[in-house]
Amino acid sequence: MKKYQVCSLLLAVLMAAFTATNAVAAKTQFISIATATMGGSYYPIGVGFSEAIKAKVPGVEAKVEVTGGATENPKLVGSGDSDIGFTNANLAYNAYTGTGIFKEKKYDKLRLLFGGVAPGTLHIVTLAASKVKTYADLKGKKVAVGPQGGGGLSMLPDILGIYNLTMNDFSASYMSFDEGVQAVIDKHVDAAVGWAACREAACQRITRRFPKISTCLREAASAKAGRYPLSIWNQAPQAHENI
Repeated sequence: MKKYQVCSLLLAVLMAAFTATNAVAAKTQFISIATATMGGSYYPIGVGFSEAIKAKVPGVEAKVEVTGGATENPKLVGSGDSDIGFTNANLAYNAYTGTGIFKEKKYDKLRLLFGGVAPGTLHIVTLAASKVKTYADLKGKKVAVGPQGGGGLSMLPDILGIYNLTMNDFSASYMSFDEGVQAVIDKHVDAAVGWAACREAACQRITRRFPKISTCLREAASAKAGRYPLSIWNQAPQAHENI
């Protein structure tokens, strides 16, 4: 398992969410926080952030939204449908500059509140008895790759490219990591990919019930670190290789 640490960012349009908050206002002002699926790391972080806002910002309450994740959130914030959102550094850059998957439309009113909120780790989960032990073993298999619009899915082609693989080398199923891990257990797919903090919620819950779930694919990628300047590549700590 690799630790492919990405500056996960909090984005916000400079709007009245905080700057125009009046502590003596009679009405409560509501703002929205775009996170991801409930099984990932963005959602609980968003809940904590909303609680901090409620406790520290008079007259403001934050609603946590379940969304498609890091790819969808820049669009939601940039279009004004959400006030704050979590995303990855590469996607924030693409959204702001109108490049990559955002080449059809740029969102140059986005602003960074702070970064490093949820350093990400690539989880690739299989059954302990699975023959999938390396990236090459994914070829020809069924793989749950995350939801459409998720941040991990946007990075997966880059990671596969290091090992001379593409998304066309396996049969991809699009679902949340929570659903993907369950699909592994039910043997509907051979592996599930998730992009979140170490010991992500989906893995923690499932491995308590199914100890034969394990993480795999531990080949070092540090030699390729310079290829992606917006990301930081590390080898995952030994303790995190098996969840």
